[in-house]
Amino acid sequence: EFIITTAGRLHPQKNHHMLIDAMEIVHSTHASVKCRIYGDGILREELRSYIDQKNLADCVTLEGNHTDIHEKLAECSLFILTSEYEGLSNALIEAMMIGLPCVTTDYGGADELIHDGENGFIVKRNKCDDLADILLRLIEDSSLQKRISASAREYAKQFSAEVVLKQWESVIALQRK
Repeated sequence: EFIITTAGRLHPQKNHHMLIDAMEIVHSTHASVKCRIYGDGILREELRSYIDQKNLADCVTLEGNHTDIHEKLAECSLFILTSEYEGLSNALIEAMMIGLPCVTTDYGGADELIHDGENGFIVKRNKCDDLADILLRLIEDSSLQKRISASAREYAKQFSAEVVLKQWESVIALQRK
């Protein structure tokens, strides 16, 4: 089973409508592909209605918040972030650490984490056709999935607790001098 996922607040900033629109395209040729949206927020009912309107209730689900989100993400095949804007996305870093192939929109700073075509993919915001094309490529090409997954996991090592704590210790040591 191929499962696409995202995690974050159900808020206009996260642009879940773009993901749902792309899933409509994906679903037309790959009806077995599922999409799980983790998180909660002010758009919950609007997104539920949008999913129903698109006749995607059998493949796109709003999963709510979970305390075991890392385990939930690890069950999935691919991670998507369709945000209009972000800081340094913890959700994206965590998905990369898990080894999920990742696709993100081109918000300012996305290229700090994703090197397009190497450790993930970057698509233009609000271009659901482009997003669907990338999703279809990943769904249909297991070797591409594996290559992107391995590269994402390797790149994300720089954000591990051990590495970051050593960097902080160095900064603190400099401040004490």
